[in-house]
Amino acid sequence: MSAAVWTLVWLAVALELAGCLGLLVARSVFDRLHFVSAVATVGPFAVATAILLEEGWTTAGIDALVASVLLLILSATATHATARVAHLRLHGSRGRPRPARGER
Repeated sequence: MSAAVWTLVWLAVALELAGCLGLLVARSVFDRLHFVSAVATVGPFAVATAILLEEGWTTAGIDALVASVLLLILSATATHATARVAHLRLHGSRGRPRPARGER
């Protein structure tokens, strides 16, 4: 394996660990979503690039690239949907805070 491949793999590992650490120390659901979305996109893209460098434009390299692009697109969509639901649960459907359970 070349130095570039090892660098990309270790960069992916470091990014994943940093994202997990950020997930542990984040305070709100939106901060946690920020770290989860970064972990789900940047690390796999670095690994896919390493596979593409190592294997070339073979089936394995192209599959890794397609998987990382799908993760990039689907992760953003899932993060947006989760943030929308969290916002609706926190603030209600019209942007005003929901009353407490016994207050209506």
